[in-house]
Amino acid sequence: MKYIFFINGMIQMIAGIVLFLKPGLLFTDATNSVSTMVILKMYAILSMAFGGICLVIGKNGNEYNLLKSGALIIMMFHLIIAFQSYGAYIGGYLPNMGAFGFHLTTAIILTILFLRNREDTI
Repeated sequence: MKYIFFINGMIQMIAGIVLFLKPGLLFTDATNSVSTMVILKMYAILSMAFGGICLVIGKNGNEYNLLKSGALIIMMFHLIIAFQSYGAYIGGYLPNMGAFGFHLTTAIILTILFLRNREDTI
C-alpha cells in the first residue's frame, strides 16, 4: 500500500511543479486569462501539497486501515479527474486528451497495485 502513496506523491509533486511553471501546458488560454492563471497556480500548489502529504504518509504510515482508505481516495481522485478532463476536452476547454489519458492510466496502475497488495499487512 505504501507504494501507492509514494508513486502518487512523486507524480503530484512533479505535476504541480510543471503546472506552476508552465500553466499553458494544460489550457491554451491560460496565459491570456488572469483568472485561469490564478486557478491553475492554486491547483499546482494544491497538487504539490497533496504530493507532500502522500510522501509523508507513504514513508511513515503504519496503520493498515488508514493506508487502505487513503489509497482508495487517491484512486478515486485520479478517476474523477480523468472523467472531468475528458468532459473538458469534449467541451473544447482542453487542447488535447493528455490529462485524461494520464489520470486514467494512473488510476488503473494504482488500482492494480492496490489489488495485488490488498492482502499485505502494510
